[in-house]
Amino acid sequence: MDVHYYANEGHGFVKRENQIDSIRRTINWFDEHLKGKNAAAEGQADQREE
Repeated sequence: MDVHYYANEGHGFVKRENQIDSIRRTINWFDEHLKGKNAAAEGQADQREE
């Protein structure tokens, strides 16, 4: 279980960077728990591409 809180944000995210981070975290969770991929290694590769 992973919980992440964003400062000054409620249930919906207003700040674009928080929206993007939340989506990336969700995709990584699905990859790890449903596809069996190592999300930590995949996430690091994604961040290097930006």
